[in-house]
Amino acid sequence: MLIKLLGPVEVAHKQGWSRGGTPKQACVLASLALAPNTVLSIDVLAHRIWGADAPAEARNVLYGHVSRLRQALGTHEQVELRRAGGSGYVLDIAPTDVDVSFARLLAGQARAARAQGDVTTAARHWREVVGLWQGQPLSGVAGGWAERTRRKLRDEHVAALAALGECGLELGRHAEVAADLEAAAERFPLAENLVEQLMLALYRCGRHAEALAWYTDTRTRVREEFGSEPGKPLRTLHQRILRQDPALLLVDAPTVDATESPAWTAICQLPPDIADFVGRERELDTLTATVLRRGGGAAPAIATVHGTPGVGKSTLAVRVAHRLRPHYPDGQLFLDLGGAAPAPRDPSTLLAELLRSLHVEPAAIPETLAERTALYRSTVADRAILLVLDDAADEEQVRPLLPGTAHSAVLVTSRHHLVLDGATATPLDLLTRCEAFGLLAQVTGGRRVEDDRASAEIILDACGQLPLAIRVAGARLAARPTWPLRALADRLADASDRLDELSAGQHSVRASFAVSYAALPAAARRAFRLLGPAGFETIAEWSVEALLCQPRDVTDAAIEALVVAGLLTACEANPAGEPRYRMHDLLRAYACDRARVEEDERHQRTALRRLVAECLHRVRSAVRDLSHPFAPPPGPSACGGAGYEWLAAERHNLVAAVRLAAETGHPDIAVELAYHLTAYLKARGYYDDVVRVQQAAMAAGDAHQRMRCRLILAELDVDRARYGAALSEFEELSRHFEQTGDRHAAAYARTGRAACRHALGDHENTIAELDRAVSVLRAAGDSGGAVYALLVLRSVHLEAGRYADAIAVSAAALELTAGRASLDRAWVLRGLGIAYYETGQVETAVRYYEESLALARHFDCDGGARKTLRRLGEAYGALGRFEEATETLTMALTRFVRSGDVLGEALTAYAFGELCHRQGRGREALAHFTRCAELIGPTGSRTWRIRALREIGRARAGLGDRAAAVAAWTEALALCRDPHSAEAREVAHLLTDVRQIHP
Repeated sequence: MLIKLLGPVEVAHKQGWSRGGTPKQACVLASLALAPNTVLSIDVLAHRIWGADAPAEARNVLYGHVSRLRQALGTHEQVELRRAGGSGYVLDIAPTDVDVSFARLLAGQARAARAQGDVTTAARHWREVVGLWQGQPLSGVAGGWAERTRRKLRDEHVAALAALGECGLELGRHAEVAADLEAAAERFPLAENLVEQLMLALYRCGRHAEALAWYTDTRTRVREEFGSEPGKPLRTLHQRILRQDPALLLVDAPTVDATESPAWTAICQLPPDIADFVGRERELDTLTATVLRRGGGAAPAIATVHGTPGVGKSTLAVRVAHRLRPHYPDGQLFLDLGGAAPAPRDPSTLLAELLRSLHVEPAAIPETLAERTALYRSTVADRAILLVLDDAADEEQVRPLLPGTAHSAVLVTSRHHLVLDGATATPLDLLTRCEAFGLLAQVTGGRRVEDDRASAEIILDACGQLPLAIRVAGARLAARPTWPLRALADRLADASDRLDELSAGQHSVRASFAVSYAALPAAARRAFRLLGPAGFETIAEWSVEALLCQPRDVTDAAIEALVVAGLLTACEANPAGEPRYRMHDLLRAYACDRARVEEDERHQRTALRRLVAECLHRVRSAVRDLSHPFAPPPGPSACGGAGYEWLAAERHNLVAAVRLAAETGHPDIAVELAYHLTAYLKARGYYDDVVRVQQAAMAAGDAHQRMRCRLILAELDVDRARYGAALSEFEELSRHFEQTGDRHAAAYARTGRAACRHALGDHENTIAELDRAVSVLRAAGDSGGAVYALLVLRSVHLEAGRYADAIAVSAAALELTAGRASLDRAWVLRGLGIAYYETGQVETAVRYYEESLALARHFDCDGGARKTLRRLGEAYGALGRFEEATETLTMALTRFVRSGDVLGEALTAYAFGELCHRQGRGREALAHFTRCAELIGPTGSRTWRIRALREIGRARAGLGDRAAAVAAWTEALALCRDPHSAEAREVAHLLTDVRQIHP
């Protein structure tokens, strides 16, 4: 089987199964898999994804979805997703490799067997069909087509369950039918044919009251759902049960030979349960319920638990086994399979051990694996045995150990996900914080943990909430009752000694990891060692490939080996469609430990340089259409490559890569990577990350590079409305660059200085400075810097009321951005919208705003989008589109608050005030204008504080509070630097008017 649709959409790969991408990608895969070897047109696929509302760019988006699906499908020889003549796509795949097609094939064989009178074979086929369903079909896929398909597949599921029940009743397997159909009837409570079979099976088992209770419940549901009575067949069966019709018992279960079997001595090999077991309630309940629910079926119940070393798999399995003991009275067996060791135990040896435990004489144990498996299965065939297989290496080691009949159950633990037919897999993650705290308290004893929670939190952080590490830490504390928690917390805070401290008696975190590490092949061991010093939060295949510098197949094999060993944990694929992996903090510490001991320092530095160089190459390509940071570009721009989804997935790693490049002696890479990465971080509003990468670059770079990094950080202060601090920094930088002859960087400093002065209300003295900056930046071929300077110049003209000049400057900037979609173009379009709005051409402004917003959203730039949303909401209000204005401004405000953009929040409050004023809601308008002034404060934007005070005065006057209005306007007038400016004249006019009307 390669593709599953009867549950979550999943695709087979080397490690097991993975989700079929995003919901839209899963929709494409499901569509093609349900029509194997058949061409589906692009229009049909688009309609199934988006319905009638397919976007204009649907075709291009669909290409991307198909491309990522090809990656997900990998290199399976049996399957190919290909373009068909330009009109659509086709999935070449055998019907048996798609669970839906396979189910239908089996259903056909079942019907044929039944027609020939072979009910036993038909029942076997129907059970296989039913076993293919793993939950709601196409789970997670939305839309009308998916819902219709789900309904059809639901009907097929119910029909298969009914056919299986019919065969079971005919064969006299009434208890088995009752067990099967109870769960089915709960899931499909309105499927009366299933309820009818269930009632008959229960009646034949002598469970008359339960049969009647099912009818009562079903009748209630039908009446509530449809307002009618159940169908005639169900009503008739109900009446026959009430009068105990003898004909209902005509088909009896086969009689069982009552001859007594030889005496059987029950055996229990389970390790003792742990008294201080904490947490895992959900996993305990799930595993227990899974085994009990599947028990009594056609096959043994099998449940697997997988997770990283030390996460508590064995402990959990033992506790579940003790819970299940009463249900398996014939014995509970335990085997350590040694799967993490370099040489896992041989299945033949393990079978011999099992047979001896089951009282088979050593001389009677056969030689071959096949014979031992057959003897083992016949020995336990009619016994209720619970088998715990701990630390399994792989499926091939486990399969010979599985019982062959339904009476037994198996619990398997492994460091990776095992794919066993009919097994239910439970991934085991780290403890929750609450569980981890409880475990530490239990193992330590007394109230020591409660009395020093701060130190306990440090210990848990150092342990990474890994149960083994917490138990070791707790054991050390328990052994020294007078030792304060702070002492151990201080020792564990040192990452280099952490593993040494996490050792107590027989228990050692390092030893647990070492077993898995020693069993790895050479390439996987080296990948593990190098991933430690790299320090990436999550790991993608490209990063391992860069570190190893080996062919792709070697990298893939190394990653697979690390996942199988539990040293890497597979995560969900990122939005870019790449599989990702995670390494626990303590495993990373162990990897660094191994690197110090085993890795040549020169070779390690070379590998890490390849990694950070690859980061730079990919980031440089990915940000080419974003606004570059506020400093001269360090090199030529790159062609397009990785997209914004990739940047989002790798953000934390890329921030760490800047520091890694600096620490490993590659300052030029650190500086350039910080520069290009800042383009993305700033566009998404990750200001703290911008500070981190620029500070790391400053620490690594030379004096010249440090000053250019300071330019970027100063402009970040402008974005955060910290104009005073930014102005001081730009003045110092301007002097430095002019003295050193760096005219290019000096033009940036002058532009930044002009932007600060403009924000602080000094407009006229900035025009000449900005004109000079634009000339220098144009001459340097720096269109991005020139656009920024032109946008500041446009704002100056707008403040002065020179709207024609503002439009002309915006047109010049628009010309510089011609030829391709970019964020710079989005900002220019927004500027044009502002200029036209101020001239009263609001409809034109709205068109520019909407085009700007579309570009900002295309580049996933929240910072620019929220500013444009504010302007768009303001324009909607001016057009009387009040509902749209409220909705748009609310979206803008939410984004400003979430990003910590105080000035944006203040200006949105101002826009809300205008909107309320237009609607005649004076008191609400006053509240919004007052909020705007409070957020700006006395040190913020002078221009916007003057405007807020002006509108506060107007609102106060409108509410009859003349004194408060005069006070607000007087304060505003005092803030005006130029008494002849348009704003000063307007405020003075308002004061004169109010004094003439109310002397």
